[in-house]
Amino acid sequence: MPPCRLFWPIPEMFFKSILFSSLLCLSFSKLVGSEIIEISASAFQPGNDPEHALDGSTNSRWSSEGKDQWLQLKLDKKATFSSFEAGFSRGGRNYEFSVLTSLNGKEWKEIYKGQSPGKGNQVVKYETLQTSAYFIRFVSRGNNENKWVNLHTFRIKGIPVSKKLAIASLPPGKDASGLEVSVWAENPLVASPVAISFDEQGKAYVTRVRRRKISSLDLRNHRAWVKHDMSIRSLEDRLAFYKKAMGPEPFPNIRSYSPPDRNDDGKRDWKDLAVQKEEILRLEDTDGDGKADESVLIDDDLATPLTGIAAGVLWADGAAYATVEPDVWKYEDFNQDGKPAKRTLLSRGYSIHIGQGGHNVSGLIMGPDGRIYWSVADKGINATGKNGEHFFYPDRGGIMRCEPDGSDLQIFALGLRNGQEPVFDEFGNLFSVDNDGDYPGERERFIHIVEGGMTAWRLHWQWHGYQDFAKVSGEKPYNVWMEEGLFRPRFPGQAAFIVPPLANYSNGPCGFAYDPGTALSDEFRNFFFLAQGRKMTAFKVRPKGASFEMYDERTIPGGGSSTGVAFGPDGALYVTDWMNGPSERGRIWKIDSIGGKSNPARKRTSKLLAEGMAGKDETYLINCLAEPDSRIRKAAQFELVRRRKKGLQALLSVARKNKSQLARLHAIWGIGQVARGWPDGKNKDTQTVAPLIELLKDKDFEVRTQAAKVLGESAHAQALGPLLSLLKDSSLRVRFHAAVALGKLRSAKAINPLLELVLKNDDDDAFLRHGAVMGLVGSTKTDPKVLLELTSSPHSSVRLAAILALRRHADPGISVFLKDEDLYLVTETARAIHDDFSIPDALPALAEILDRSDLEGEPLIRRAINANFRVGRPVDAERLARYASNLSAPENMRTTALACLALWAQPPVLDAVEGRYREYPARSPKPAAKALANVADALVKNASPKVLTVLSRAIERLKVKDLLPAIHAAYEAEGATPYLQSQLLDTMAELSDPALGKFVEDAIASEDARLRAAGQKRAWAAGLSGIKVFAKALESGTLTEKRSALGGLAQSDNPKADELLAKQFMKIDPELELDLLEASKNAKGKQAKAKANELQEILAKRGPLGSFDPTLQGGDPGKGKELAMGHPAAQCIRCHKIGSTGGVLGPDLTKIASRQTSKKILESLINPQAELAEGYGLLVATLKDGTTISGSIIKSNPKSYALQSAQGKESTLDRSRIAEEILTSPMPSTGAILSKTEIRDLIAYLSTLK
Repeated sequence: MPPCRLFWPIPEMFFKSILFSSLLCLSFSKLVGSEIIEISASAFQPGNDPEHALDGSTNSRWSSEGKDQWLQLKLDKKATFSSFEAGFSRGGRNYEFSVLTSLNGKEWKEIYKGQSPGKGNQVVKYETLQTSAYFIRFVSRGNNENKWVNLHTFRIKGIPVSKKLAIASLPPGKDASGLEVSVWAENPLVASPVAISFDEQGKAYVTRVRRRKISSLDLRNHRAWVKHDMSIRSLEDRLAFYKKAMGPEPFPNIRSYSPPDRNDDGKRDWKDLAVQKEEILRLEDTDGDGKADESVLIDDDLATPLTGIAAGVLWADGAAYATVEPDVWKYEDFNQDGKPAKRTLLSRGYSIHIGQGGHNVSGLIMGPDGRIYWSVADKGINATGKNGEHFFYPDRGGIMRCEPDGSDLQIFALGLRNGQEPVFDEFGNLFSVDNDGDYPGERERFIHIVEGGMTAWRLHWQWHGYQDFAKVSGEKPYNVWMEEGLFRPRFPGQAAFIVPPLANYSNGPCGFAYDPGTALSDEFRNFFFLAQGRKMTAFKVRPKGASFEMYDERTIPGGGSSTGVAFGPDGALYVTDWMNGPSERGRIWKIDSIGGKSNPARKRTSKLLAEGMAGKDETYLINCLAEPDSRIRKAAQFELVRRRKKGLQALLSVARKNKSQLARLHAIWGIGQVARGWPDGKNKDTQTVAPLIELLKDKDFEVRTQAAKVLGESAHAQALGPLLSLLKDSSLRVRFHAAVALGKLRSAKAINPLLELVLKNDDDDAFLRHGAVMGLVGSTKTDPKVLLELTSSPHSSVRLAAILALRRHADPGISVFLKDEDLYLVTETARAIHDDFSIPDALPALAEILDRSDLEGEPLIRRAINANFRVGRPVDAERLARYASNLSAPENMRTTALACLALWAQPPVLDAVEGRYREYPARSPKPAAKALANVADALVKNASPKVLTVLSRAIERLKVKDLLPAIHAAYEAEGATPYLQSQLLDTMAELSDPALGKFVEDAIASEDARLRAAGQKRAWAAGLSGIKVFAKALESGTLTEKRSALGGLAQSDNPKADELLAKQFMKIDPELELDLLEASKNAKGKQAKAKANELQEILAKRGPLGSFDPTLQGGDPGKGKELAMGHPAAQCIRCHKIGSTGGVLGPDLTKIASRQTSKKILESLINPQAELAEGYGLLVATLKDGTTISGSIIKSNPKSYALQSAQGKESTLDRSRIAEEILTSPMPSTGAILSKTEIRDLIAYLSTLK
C-alpha cells in the first residue's frame, strides 16, 4: 500500500526549496569540481518528490511504487567516485536497489546491486568499483514487504547541488507569491487545534479537539442507526437514543454499541461519552521571539454525552466566544492570569442529530453590525435564545446571529451543509465556502449568504439511499441534491426557492478569512483566503448583478492539515494545523509577506489595535473610522456607539459627509446599533435611524444600500416612500436591499411596487428575485391571500414570485398554482407543498395532478406520486394504479407508483422523494389491492417485464390472491424474461398458488439456468419430488442451480434431503463451500447441521479469518462492483479511488489485485486494523505510566506497533506497555456490515482490479 504521511515536520511546499539550500559534503576521492545540475525521477508520490533524497533531511523522502522506479542525477562535469551513501525511511525493511552510471544518459552500466541492512533509518555507506560518469541513477527493486521505495538520502561525497540551481529556486519557506511560512506554535503548547482568533494584543484564542469521531460519534461508523438518527428532533431525543443503544441491556431493533470504559466505572455505556473534554486555550508570545511560548487554559468543562467538538472561537470587543456543539458560550471579565471570571451560555440546541463527524457549530464572527454570527452544519437546529426565541429546523444547517449578550437570537440563512467559517468583506457582505455532499460529479460551493436565503442542502439527502421504496421499485433511490442540480450555480430550470452558489469551487474547505485592509502586503488587498487541507488559495470577488462573481484565484503557501485561519494584529495570517487529530500533536503556522512586514500601515494598525479606543476623544474616533484596516474602523464604531448621544452625533456627521466611503458605512452601521440598544438590547430607540432617510438619495450607491438595510432592520415606517423609490435604482444591489428592507416594514403599499420589480427583473437575477420575494413575504404578512390573485397574471415571473412567497407563508392556497399551464411553476409549487415541513392541507391537490395528461419531469411527477401515497385515501390508490397502467408515462415513474401500492399497508419511514423521516400509522391494504385489481389485466397485457416484476411484488406484499390469474398470464406472456418469471414464481409460492406445480415444472425444464434454479427452489412448495430435482441439479446443474438446490434441501425435513445435503460435505466444491455451510447450519435435518458444525470448527482453528475462508471463491464480480460503488454502508468509493471515481481517505484500489492476494484483501476487509495501510492509520496510546504516545502506524503485529512521529522519527512501541489505545481508521470492519455472501462478491470484484 502506498505510504501517506499524515504528519509534516514542515509545510509540504517547502520541500523543494529546502533541497537547494542544502550543502553536501565537499570532500572528493578525485576533486574535479562536478555539481548536480538536474534531478529527475521516473515517478513519485505527490509530496514525496525526488529532490527530498538530496535535501539533507532524514524527515523527508523520495517515494515511488513499483519495481525499477528510478531517481537520476545529471552532473555538469564528469565525476569519478568509488562509493555512495543512502538512507531509507521505514528502514526496518530490506530495500533492494541498484546504482547505474552513464556517460551519455543512454547507455548504462550497473556499478552496484544489493540491499539495505534493514536496521533503521541511518545513512549507510556503500562501496563500489571506481567509475566515472555524467549521469548517476538509483534504481529501486522494491523491498521485502512491498514494491515501494522510500529514499530519504542519496549522496556521493563531494558532489554538491549546483549554486546556479540553488539561485534559480527560492529561499526556504518562501514561494513566488512573496509569502513565507513559519511555525508560530506547536505541541506540547498546542495540540489538535481547530479554530483560532486573535485579540488586539496578539494573544491567540484556540480550540483543542479531543472528541471528534471518538466520543462525538460519526454516523458513518454506525450506519445501522441511520433511520433512528433521522427520527431525532431534539437533543433530548438523541440522549434518549444513546441510553438505549449504549445501555446495560440490548434494546429491541437498535444495534448496541459499547464505547471504551473511559470513566472507569466498570461499565461501557453512554456515560463514557462524557469523559473526553474539549478545550479553549489562550496562546501568547511573551518574549517576542516570533513563537508562542505560553498557554492558558480558558475552559475545559466541555464534556457531556451530547458534546461535539470545539469548532469555533472568537475574540471580539473584549470577550471571547466559543461554539462547542450543541452550545454557544461567552467568556468575559478576564483576570490577570488570563482566565475569565464569567462564563455564559448564550444559546443551545445545535447539532441535534448524530450525523457526520466534522459537521459542527463553528465560524464565529462579529459582523459590522455588532452582532455575533455563527455557522451551524446540517445536523439540525432546535434552539432557544436568551429571550425565549425558538427555532426548529431539525434537518438543516444555517447561519445564526444574536447580540453580544445572547439576546435577539435570529436565524439569518438556512440550508448550509458544513460552511465552517463565514466571513464579511468590507461592505458587510457575508460569504462562505460550503462542503459538498460527497457525491461523484459535484463540488463544494462558494456562496454569498444573504438574509433569508436558502442554500438548499438537507441532512436527509445524505442518507437517501436508506429509503425502502427503491427496494420494491427496482429504481435507484432518488437523490434530490444531484438530480435537481441544487449544488450548481444558476442554470435554466433550476429550483427557484434556493439562492444558488456563485461557483463550484474548492476541495475540502475549512478555514476562511478576508483581508482586513492592511494585512500581508498590498498585493493581497481585498482577497479572501481559504484553507483546503494541505492547500491554501486566495481569490477576490467583483459585482455581478445583485451579487458577485469570484476571480483572480491563486495558490499560496500553507501548512499541514489546515483547519482555522485568522489574521493577527501584526498583519500575518495564522493557520491552525490539527495534524489529522485528535492527538497530542498540532501546530499553528504563520504566513507572512516578506516585503509587507515593514509596511507602515501594518505597524500603525498593530499600534492602534494595541492602544484600543477607550478614553479617546470623538475626533480621534472619527478619524479612525477612515483607517484602511476594518478592525480599527469597527473598534472606533463600537466605541462611538457606547457613548450614546455624543457618539451618535459623531456617527451622524460622518454618515452624512466624509471623504472616506468606508467611514460613512461604518457610521451607518453604528447608527443601526444605537437604534437596537446595542450590545444588550436595552435603551432601544428606533427613531435614531430617521436621519438615514436622506441618505437614500446619496450619490454613492453603497451608502444608499447600507442606509436601506439599517432602516429596514429598524422597521422605520417613515422610510417607506423613499425605499419604494429605490426599487427603481440604477444599482441592482440597491434594489435588492431596498426590497428586503420593505419586507420588514410590513406595509401592503409595497406589494405592487415589488411586483413591478419582479416583472422588470423577469427572473433574470436570482438574488434580485430573492430580495423581491423577501419583500413580498413581509408585505403580505397580514394578508397572504393577495398573492393568490396573481394566478391570473400573464407574467410567469410574477406568478413564480407569488409561489415562492406563499411557500414561506406555508399557505394552503398555494395549491391554485398547480393548475398553471407552465410546468416549471407547477414543479416549484409541488416542491413548496411536498418538501420539508410540507403544507399538509395542500397535499391532496398535489396528489390530484397525477391525472394531468401533460405532466412531465421527474421532480414534479415523483412529488405527485408521493403525495398520493402520503395522503393515502382509496381514491389516491386508484390514481396510482391508473398512472401505473398508463403506457405513455415514463417506465421508472410507473414502477415507482406500483411500489407505493406495494408498500401501502406499511409506509416506510424515509420519504421516497426527500429521504426525510415521516412516520405514518399502518393502514389497510384493501384500497391498494382493489386498485391493482382494476388495472391488472391492462398492466399484464401491455407492460414491460420491469413493470410486471414490480407488479408481482405488489401483489405478493398485498396478498391479493384474486390476481393470481394475472400472475399466470404475465408468466406466460411472450415478452416475459427468465428474471421476471423467477419473480412470479416467488409470488405464486408466497400466495400458496394451487397451480404452482405446473409453473415450477415449466421452470425446471427451461434452458435458462437462473429460471431452472428458481423452479428448483420452489419444488417442495409445488409438491414435486425435491430430492430428485435437487440431486439432478447438484450433479449436472450450473453454479446457480447448485446453490438453489442446497437451499432447497435445507428447507426440507425429509430425512433423504438431510442425507443428500450431508453427503455434499464429502467433497466440497470451493465455489460452493459458503453456500453449503450457510444452508446446512440452518437446515432442518440433523446430519447436515452436524456436518456444518464440524466444518465451522475446522475453519475456526485456522485463525480469526478462518470462518471467512469460504468467501475467497465463488463470488460474483458484477454484484461485487455494485456493492463497491453503491452499497449505502459499505460503498468503497466513499473513501477509496477506483479508476477515476472515489475518495482519497483510503488507499487507491485501482490495482489492488496486483498488490494483494485474495486472502490479503479478505484480511483488509474483515480486520482493517490488523495491518493498516501505510500512513492511513493513526494511533493515540495512553501508556501504563500515564504518558501518551501518538503517531502514524507504519506497521503492526500482535506484539508491537511501528510508528512515525510528527517529526518523521520512527520508533517501535511494545503493545504490553499500553493501557488504552485509540486507533483511528476510516474503514470499519466489513464483517459487521455485509453478509458473507456479499463479502464473497466484493472480493471477487476487487480481485479483478489488476
